[in-house]
Amino acid sequence: MNKALVPNIMSPSKLSTPKLFMALVFLLWSTAASAATQYISDQLLVPLRSSPCNSCKIIHQGLKSGLALQVLNTEANWTEVKTPNGTRGWIPNQYLSAEPVARDLLDSYRVQAEGLDEENIRIKTQQDVLSEENTLLKKQLLDLGSSNTSVNEELANIRNISADAVNLYEQNRELLTRNKVLQTDIDILTATKEQLEKNQLQRWFIYGGFLVFLGALLSVLIPRLKPKGGGYSEWK
Repeated sequence: MNKALVPNIMSPSKLSTPKLFMALVFLLWSTAASAATQYISDQLLVPLRSSPCNSCKIIHQGLKSGLALQVLNTEANWTEVKTPNGTRGWIPNQYLSAEPVARDLLDSYRVQAEGLDEENIRIKTQQDVLSEENTLLKKQLLDLGSSNTSVNEELANIRNISADAVNLYEQNRELLTRNKVLQTDIDILTATKEQLEKNQLQRWFIYGGFLVFLGALLSVLIPRLKPKGGGYSEWK
């Protein structure tokens, strides 16, 4: 800390209130800056020794923390292990744990979290696709509703047309029946007319024969009715 500022800070009577406040703020900021927190990394390198003692020969300069080791033997505070590449040696028990180290667990959890994020993105994408499909299906449903209304209207029209067709068929059949009746009546009237014409012709023949007979009779009788011998003198 700057020593020139200490006497002034320690003698508040000589400072005005604003200057005193600024000096306190600067002092607190300097203290906070000097008390910044730092952490030691958990990355360890454990030496692998040929025998279970701290002074024994090191056959591996350092095994990284989190490395999976196969346990071969235990003795006091030491454990004989075998590395993944086949190297055998002894390390203190204090460096061994039945559970993975926090860093490896954190990395595993980070990988899982990334996988979950990817899965979440995939699910979100599927959700968006399903939402679009749902919107499309709703539109298709509305279109089908409109089409159904149109079909119902057309069906109603067809039913009306069918009803009209049935009525027309019934009327046509009734007209055909009437036509047959009228045709029968016409046939009867025609036969009656022909019979009357035939009878009339027969009567004309009878009347003609009678007139011929009457003419012939008159032609015979009239000469006989003339006076005999003198002609018309008797009538004068």
